[in-house]
Amino acid sequence: MFYLSDVTGKKIYDPQGNVVARIRDFVAELVPAAGTGSKEADKSHAEGEGKGEAEARPDDSEVLVIKGLVADRGRGQKPFFIPVEQVASIDTGGVRLATHKLDLKPFEQRPGELLLARNLWDKQVVDLQNHKVVRVNDVLISDTPLEIDSSRQARWWVRGVDVRLSLSGILRRLHLARLFGILSPTSPPADIVPWKYVVMFGSNVPGGFPVQHSKLAALHPVEIARITDSVSYRQGAEIISSLNDTLAADTLEEIDESRQTDIVEQIPDERAADILEEMSPDEATDLLADLPDDKANSLLRQMDKQDAEEIRRLLRYPDDTAGGMMNTVFVKVLPTQTVGEVIESNKEAFGSADLIYYIYVVDPEDEQRLVGIITVRDLLVHDRGTKIGDIMLKDLIVVTPDESQKEVARKMAEYNLMALPVVDDSGRLLGVVTADDALDALLPEGWKRRIPRIFS
Repeated sequence: MFYLSDVTGKKIYDPQGNVVARIRDFVAELVPAAGTGSKEADKSHAEGEGKGEAEARPDDSEVLVIKGLVADRGRGQKPFFIPVEQVASIDTGGVRLATHKLDLKPFEQRPGELLLARNLWDKQVVDLQNHKVVRVNDVLISDTPLEIDSSRQARWWVRGVDVRLSLSGILRRLHLARLFGILSPTSPPADIVPWKYVVMFGSNVPGGFPVQHSKLAALHPVEIARITDSVSYRQGAEIISSLNDTLAADTLEEIDESRQTDIVEQIPDERAADILEEMSPDEATDLLADLPDDKANSLLRQMDKQDAEEIRRLLRYPDDTAGGMMNTVFVKVLPTQTVGEVIESNKEAFGSADLIYYIYVVDPEDEQRLVGIITVRDLLVHDRGTKIGDIMLKDLIVVTPDESQKEVARKMAEYNLMALPVVDDSGRLLGVVTADDALDALLPEGWKRRIPRIFS
């Protein structure tokens, strides 16, 4: 194994030992791994275990394979490409070629190609092991043959990246590691993140690069949001766009409000509209309200008509009122239904929401007019044949959409409520304000993300 910094700038020799150029960079591409790797790779991994060495045994993820190198012939001459098939050996002393025949045509980076020094050195990546954003200080390249498929092997491949900002790493980058080793033989070890735990950003590569952000899908939305908050808006948009609609929506809701709009503005309208449709209506409304009018209207036109109409209705209410705080996702039932019928007909709703405690009973003749409330506890303690109208609470605590945030919070605190229905002058149910939304409205901005969400 060797570090990228150990070989860049080193000489390239022909088979007779004549210098033909110097190493400027390595060209790599992502290829599917065979699954287990070679016996030598397995042995290397086993030997590293227990020694504090972070070595990556290839698995079923993609491997970053060296396909060639960029050679520099000196001032005034453009660098050219040497395919890996023409290379006999690579070590810290330089590169030995297996042929005299070289194509000196100027190198041009192609789609799907990654330049290790240009596109990875000093760039931010995600460390999936520790769920954080780190900066690449160096790249560790393995010279252990690795099976790619039944017909070919990778001779050199990226084992991982060094993310420790250490004196040894700096001196290695400056090609002073040998001197440093003499002065301090016990230099601090590198902090290697195995490549299978690395998520890079395609936006770091001119023309883009095929990146598996699907690796992030295994993380909780809060963890993905924390990572997204640590990178640029462009990189954050790249992460959000790559997730499925539901996970993207859950993650976007967890992102700092001051960054949400900047990230959404970086996402193509059609993709952003799909994500907004999966967000809770109140969260989507808050986000759209902070966007420029032309952007918000464009997204609304792209959205499902029913979802867009619901958000337009919520946008009419000022932010500091009950109407501006309410969520229009809730469960409503009829007083003529039985406990068993309510349970059976709302299984999907119970499974999709993070928490449903109150269930709202509406008039059979006007299914928007609120007439009572039951709790999930009521469904658990009463017989399945019991009529909802016989167990519902009729003495209702409600607010109107124009009531202030403070009044909403006061009523919820006074009556110890987890949610408060919002009704119009005719008693028709418009939405529900949940406890966490009421708390959000009253807390200083810096405290909001310290409070766990009860509803979503």
